[in-house]
Amino acid sequence: MCLYQSGELIDQATEKALITHICSLGGTTADDIVRRMMSHVLTNNLARGYNWLGWGNKSPFSVLALARVMKAATKKSSVTEADTESRMRNWLKYSGDRDGEWKRKNCKYMMLP
Repeated sequence: MCLYQSGELIDQATEKALITHICSLGGTTADDIVRRMMSHVLTNNLARGYNWLGWGNKSPFSVLALARVMKAATKKSSVTEADTESRMRNWLKYSGDRDGEWKRKNCKYMMLP
């Protein structure tokens, strides 16, 4: 079986290697595990173009082979698929804030010295 991502086919050996690599990132809690994985494979700028379902002008992350690989990796750390999806959604949701977007949007409300 092959996975399709960004115009390329990913074979089973590559998928297993990705899962092993992502598992090696570690973490102590479910939040920490997913946060470390997401920040390792996506920049904040790239993540701002995605949300889980692809609403608005964004692309759906849930259909990517990468999402499937990450869910498989977290299962090895005893994190449920539902917990992983929820944490991935939140990580994508706040990607703009990590890049200073909130500050830029609200700068008109900030007091200057």
